[in-house]
Amino acid sequence: MKIANRKLIMLAGALLGASSTMAAITPTSDDFSSDTSGSWVSVGATNTVIGYDGTSAGDYDDGDPATKLAYTVGMTLTGDGVKDDGGLRLDTVDAIPGNEAIGLTIAGTMDEGALISFTGSAYNDNGSSSEYIAQLWNLTDDTLLAETASINVNGITGVNYVPKDFGVAYQVKAEDAGDTLQIRFKEDNNNTARDVYVDNFSVTVEPETLYAYEGFDGVMGARVDLTGATGSGFTVTNTNFRMIYRTGLEYTDDLGNTLITSGQSAGMTNVVGGTQNLQLALDALSSGTVYASYLLKLDAGSSWGLKTGLQTAPVGNSADPLSSLAAGFRSTSSNFGAWSAPGGIDKRTGPSSNPYAITNVLVILEANLETDTLTVWLNPTNLNNIADSATHTMSGTGSGIGSLSSVVLSLGGQAAIDEIRVGNTLNVVLPLVDPSVQTLKWNFNDDSGTLSANTPTYDYTSDTAPYVGSNAVANTLAMNGLSSGSDFIIANKGTGHEKCLYLQALNPQGNNAGIYLQKLDFRVDNMNLTNKTRVSWSFDILGTDHAGIVPSNWTVRVNYGNYSENINVSDAWFNNDSSALAQTFDFVDDNATWTTVTGSYEIAVNQAGSAGGIQIRQPNGVGAYTSGDGVCIDNIEITIESIEMFYDSALEAWAAGFGLFGDDALPGTDYEPDGLDNLMEYALGGNPTEDDAATVAPATYADTGWFYHVYDERTDDPALTFSLGSDSDLVSVPAWDTNDVFQVGETAETNGFKTVTNRTEMTTNAKFIRLEVQQD
Repeated sequence: MKIANRKLIMLAGALLGASSTMAAITPTSDDFSSDTSGSWVSVGATNTVIGYDGTSAGDYDDGDPATKLAYTVGMTLTGDGVKDDGGLRLDTVDAIPGNEAIGLTIAGTMDEGALISFTGSAYNDNGSSSEYIAQLWNLTDDTLLAETASINVNGITGVNYVPKDFGVAYQVKAEDAGDTLQIRFKEDNNNTARDVYVDNFSVTVEPETLYAYEGFDGVMGARVDLTGATGSGFTVTNTNFRMIYRTGLEYTDDLGNTLITSGQSAGMTNVVGGTQNLQLALDALSSGTVYASYLLKLDAGSSWGLKTGLQTAPVGNSADPLSSLAAGFRSTSSNFGAWSAPGGIDKRTGPSSNPYAITNVLVILEANLETDTLTVWLNPTNLNNIADSATHTMSGTGSGIGSLSSVVLSLGGQAAIDEIRVGNTLNVVLPLVDPSVQTLKWNFNDDSGTLSANTPTYDYTSDTAPYVGSNAVANTLAMNGLSSGSDFIIANKGTGHEKCLYLQALNPQGNNAGIYLQKLDFRVDNMNLTNKTRVSWSFDILGTDHAGIVPSNWTVRVNYGNYSENINVSDAWFNNDSSALAQTFDFVDDNATWTTVTGSYEIAVNQAGSAGGIQIRQPNGVGAYTSGDGVCIDNIEITIESIEMFYDSALEAWAAGFGLFGDDALPGTDYEPDGLDNLMEYALGGNPTEDDAATVAPATYADTGWFYHVYDERTDDPALTFSLGSDSDLVSVPAWDTNDVFQVGETAETNGFKTVTNRTEMTTNAKFIRLEVQQD
């Protein structure tokens, strides 16, 4: 449907009117047993010749050195294993290295985090050697993503005449997501007689994968028990660890980037007996590049003697894992660094003194199982650039690191480990807190006993902070019972809920009774004017099997627009124009069955306040119960995140960028007003919140019998249509003649606009020109 909004504006005799998903990369391979050269294109500075080498001599490896023209002992034989099956040929045209290249566009688009591998082999049917480079390109942005070094391939008259393998990999970044991939071969020759021959290639895509994770989510002070794996990807059979659950570890770099963490940590202790080795098994990893990360907390300098990382197989509970540590971090009283016993790598180049006593240490491992290279990074100052910002970097290459099948921690002193991750990219083992996402959690694991008595309102700030009688603290959990005998207790309600919040003697008939999450900032830190806020919640709830409890039609309400310093724990705050009923839910009142409640609510960008809140409560006037009975709540998690808004048109998105929403963003609205509605401001490059008609509106002038009209026209929105017409009389109903106005010039497009000049001949005493803009 075409929408036409028209507004008439007289300007020096001129009349102005206004009216108002892609697939992932497709794995691709070719052994050139048939001619597919037509799919390739020349992409270099010099147009090259692309051919098919159907009578190739060296495009194979059958594994038999006797069949090679010039085999030397120890030579690695490569190729596709099929003799004379054909190859792709780049015929060098000029003698300038790097001037010619051929490319093949790969179907689909790139997904952020995916690992793209481009491998294969090339040969040389010419007499002398040639050199080539294999590349991965972002075709959409015309940028190089990754490339090999220049690879030399001997010709049929040279020694070591066999195909040469190549391999290059790239992890897709955010700026590449949705873009097209192209693979390329670039010649690196200074002679036209030296061509590039490709025997085979393969493009594979491995999604970013976290193989295993353990965050040690257990009860504080209890012995570590990972039977059944509290994380993911690991399997554990031994529960007799000499470890207890301690406070979780965290890591934030110098730029404010924070590692995502959860749960507690596992800390060595002399309080309980058992094995000194924490060992977590995972599915064996024997190829590619493996990454691992974990946090260590060293209680004292004497804790520096440790062995951690990936090993080839679990060892005995109290055995020394030194010989099985294949990709690890080893430290002693004299040095520390990268260690691989099977790979023969010992790069303990760190200083003799312990620089991390009584601090958290972030250990990052990279084990390239193809090249047998191990790198260890410690405590980077920028989590987005590990290699360049690590406080210590230790790397070495050996032979035969082996298959990695478990994680081990073996300590000689008191220390803790946390946030163990194993994956195929750095990104996946170093997940960062999104600055546009705020997560708040209450699981009560650090609390015990009676929290309060005989006072109706209590606030809760964190698992380690006290309850206070004020609602001025940001991100607090408050309870309101409106009863002089209200009791809020930390209680044990079974496995998984050994510590939960138990609300006894609550009087739900009071208007203000309920659980309040208060002073929540719904203006996410980096939220821009085109986004809105989503607040999500999850919590577990249990009724204690009492006649006074009514477990149906409980509600979750959201107050989103309050900008005051505090938000009261009262029902009035959640029954006004800046609040909404977000959810109604039921649960089970049998003192045994926990119900998990999840929900979300989206807040418009112009509604989000800095002191909002969430209320959880029973319906007013329903039920009542006394001490010893009540409702238990646990594992409360609130997520506040900035989310992208979707608009019906580019005009609506443009208006949102100026803070205009709803009726203020309609095409025909003149917000200032200045005589130009939103559609005309958008089409001509104006600001809908400023009185700028004098500089934005079209200009007119007369010259030697012609009447000229000049305006700026938006070029980046195909939904807009610009048309001009003339008339000599506005007294009668105008009859705009579009054939009487002619375009006589336009400038080049700059930043989405061009300047257009039109004119009409002054054949009458008066003449008017109308510019009409329509939006599809």
